[in-house]
This record gives sequence, structure tokens and C-alpha cells, in this order.
Amino acid sequence: MPSKRSAFTLLEVILALAILAGAVAMLGELITLSSRRASDAYAETRAQLLATSLMDEMIVGQTKLEEQSDEPLDVEDSVDWVYSVSFESTEIDSLISVEVLVEQDLERKYRPVKYRLVRWLPTTSTKKEKDDESEDTSESSESSEGDDG
Repeated sequence: MPSKRSAFTLLEVILALAILAGAVAMLGELITLSSRRASDAYAETRAQLLATSLMDEMIVGQTKLEEQSDEPLDVEDSVDWVYSVSFESTEIDSLISVEVLVEQDLERKYRPVKYRLVRWLPTTSTKKEKDDESEDTSESSESSEGDDG
């Protein structure tokens, strides 16, 4: 009479444990990778919001519209943020390109997140104000010289 097998062999148990260990290791890597990507997405969204807020503050006049480089942002965050502002002239005389770059203040090896926002603004709010101020000061000095003479 042939005997029926009612148990697993040692080889089958070892093979099943190896497959289970491989699956658990892959799941661990997926969780680590997804966690890293989620924190990168959060940082990119944060950088975008900071750049947009900074640009809006400059447009309404709450923050000075001037060129700056690596200025710290005053935000309550676990990572420090810095911003830079630069201007470029455009082919259209009445417009100027304003670029705001917001980035994490981290070493390069940590892959800091950067976000660049560029908007075209009328030059009336930037260059003409500076030109008007310089004309006002030169006119007042000319008029005072004429009174003395």
C-alpha cells in the first residue's frame, strides 16, 4: 500500500522562507523609496509656495523689488530656505523679467530642492521708480544751486 505524504519536506519549508524573505525585502525597499519620494514632493510643493508668496509680496510692495542673492527666508520649517532675485530685460521695452529662485539651504550631497519662478512685470514699478527718484534728487540739487548763484 502506497503511503500518503501529509507534511512538507525541509526543502519546501526553506524555499518558502526564502521567497517570503525576498518579498519582505522588496516591500521594505518600496516603502523606503516611496517615503523619500513623498518627502521630495512635499519639499518641491513647499518651495513653489514660498516662491509664489515671495513674488506676490514683491508685486504688492510688501518686499523690496531688488536683486538679491542667497537671502534667508523667515519660515518655520525643519530645513532652512534661501532665495535669490534677479532681473533681465526683455525684447519688450515696457516689461522686465523677474526671476525668484527658492532653494533649501543644504549641502549639495543632500540634493536640495530648488524652484525657479519667472514673471514678466511692467518696468514702471521697477526701473522707472528708481529713475524718478534719481531725477528728483538731481532736480532739487540743481534748484538749490540756482538759488545760491
